[in-house]
Amino acid sequence: MTDDSFGTVSGPFIHIEDPHPAVEQLLGPLFPKVLIFAGPGAHISSLRNYQCFRDKMARLSADALRTIELPAVPPPTDIDMMALREILTEPIYGPFGMQDGWKLNTLGLKALIASPLTSHRALANMIHPRAPGFVLVAMSKRPSTHSDLLDILVDAVLRGNHDQDVVFNLARHPNASANALTTARSLLANATPSSSLSSDAITYFEVHLARNKNTSKRDLTMLSRNRNPLVREAVGLNLNTDVADLVTLSSDTDDNVRRAVAANPNLPRETMIAMSMDDDAYVRAAVASNTSIDKEFASLLVSLCNDDDMQVLRNLACNPNVSVDDCFDLEQPSHRAILAEYSEAPHTLRTLAGMEDDDLLLSVATNKFTPADVLSSLAGSTNGTVRMNVARNFATPPSVLEQLLSDTQA
Repeated sequence: MTDDSFGTVSGPFIHIEDPHPAVEQLLGPLFPKVLIFAGPGAHISSLRNYQCFRDKMARLSADALRTIELPAVPPPTDIDMMALREILTEPIYGPFGMQDGWKLNTLGLKALIASPLTSHRALANMIHPRAPGFVLVAMSKRPSTHSDLLDILVDAVLRGNHDQDVVFNLARHPNASANALTTARSLLANATPSSSLSSDAITYFEVHLARNKNTSKRDLTMLSRNRNPLVREAVGLNLNTDVADLVTLSSDTDDNVRRAVAANPNLPRETMIAMSMDDDAYVRAAVASNTSIDKEFASLLVSLCNDDDMQVLRNLACNPNVSVDDCFDLEQPSHRAILAEYSEAPHTLRTLAGMEDDDLLLSVATNKFTPADVLSSLAGSTNGTVRMNVARNFATPPSVLEQLLSDTQA
C-alpha cells in the first residue's frame, strides 16, 4: 500500500460510515486537507514522515497550487499530522518484532476509498481476491467508482471474496457494466434462503437488478419470468427491456406490473391500444401518460378522451406529446375543467380564460403555463379568489404582482 499515489483533484470530503464522533470531526476538515497538499507525486508513505511532507508542500507557491487546481490553504501542522497518523494508520512490525513502518488501518482505508481526491490507480490497487471484505463493500458503494473498477471488483469476488453485500451493491450501481451485472446475477442464481440470505434479500437484489439501466436484455428477459411481481414490475419500467417481453408482461395478472408496462415508451402501438381498454383505471392512466403517444395514435386518443376516469384525462392533458386539438372537446365540461388545470397549451388557456365560468377562471389563474397577458387580464377580475390565485402563481409577471399589492378586496 505504500506505493499507491493519491489523486489531486479537489472536492468535498465524503462521509465515512459509522466513525467515532471525535474521529469524524477531525477527519472532516483534515483528511482532504492532507490529500490536497500531497500533490501529484505524493505517496501514502508521506503520512509516516510528516515533517518532510510539510517541507515539500511548503515550497509550493500559491500560484503553483492554483496551476494544478489546488486551493491555497495553510499546510497541515505537526499536530494535524500526528493526529491523522494516530487515527488512520497502524504500525508494521518486522520479523523480530521491530517496527518497520506504517500502513493504513481500517478507518484509513475507508477514508481513502470514500474521498473523491483518491486516484484511480490507488483504488485499483486496493481490489484483489485477498482484500478485506469491507474494502470491496466500500468500493461497490462508492457512487463514482468507474465501470472498469467494478469489473475488477466482480473478478475479485469470483476469485475468493464472496461478500454478498458487494453483489447487492453492484445490482444498483449506476456504473456497473452489463457483464458485471450478469455475473452478479449468476452469483445469486442458485442461492437459497438461509440465515444469512433471506428470500427478501434475494428479491431486493433482483428488483434493483431489474431497474438498472445497464442490465442486459437477456438478463431482463429472465427476470421478466420471476415469480415475484415486484421484480416483473421493475422489468416493465426498464427502458432496456425487450419489446417481446413488454408484450408478454402487458397481460400480467398483477395490476402494478401492467401499470409499469403501460408507461414504457417502447411499448408497441397495438399493445398500447389494447391496454387503453384495461379494466384497471390506473393502467389506462399510465397509457395516457406514455410519452410515445402522438397524433398518429388517433384511435387510441379517441378511446382515452372518452374515458370516464378523471386521472386518465389528467394524464392525457399533461402529456407533452398530446395536442389538445387532437382529442379534447371544449364543449364537454369535464374536458374544460381538466384542461384549465393541467393544459400547457397557451392558445387553449386563452380560450378557456375567455369563457364566463368562474370555476374555469380559478384553475386558469393557478396554471403555471398560463400566458403572462392572460394572467394580467385575470388580475382585473371581479372575483377576488381569481385575483388571489393570480398572485399565488409563480408565472405572474412582477408588474402584475405590484398591481395586486394594492388590492385590499381579495
